[in-house]
Amino acid sequence: MAASTKLPFFVRDKEALKVFGFDTASYELDEKKAAPFPLPTPKAAHWSPDGLAVAMVDPAQGPQVATFEKSNSGRELSTATLHSLPGAPKTVQGFLWSPLSSAVVTTAPSGPKGSQEHNVHVWRRAGAGAPGDGSGNGGSYELQASFCHPKLEKDKK
Repeated sequence: MAASTKLPFFVRDKEALKVFGFDTASYELDEKKAAPFPLPTPKAAHWSPDGLAVAMVDPAQGPQVATFEKSNSGRELSTATLHSLPGAPKTVQGFLWSPLSSAVVTTAPSGPKGSQEHNVHVWRRAGAGAPGDGSGNGGSYELQASFCHPKLEKDKK
């Protein structure tokens, strides 16, 4: 019998963001109910490439990153820690992860025409200094760089 692995994924429903694990051996779904999940439905959310973090924007709290630790077996996610990104605008609309999941870029619409307000921010996970250190290592996220990109536009909903 093949070893069981739980593949994590999130679902944004009407009221909450929920995290599930899909067991590849039994084909069963398992909802993760450990704090802080379920969370109120975010405006945007994006998994890190290593599958150990999800970046999201709560309109009231601003951008946040939930990082997960693997269980002792290493086959499923266990506890989650929620990290805020202090100083990031609450208008963030998108995330881009670095390939090794050690950094995340937040993008927000530019301000009024001619504004030089920074709307692109680069955050790096504290302790993720060496190549291969992903989102599951270290502490909170620290601002590494920010700049103004004048052509980012607001959602056209």
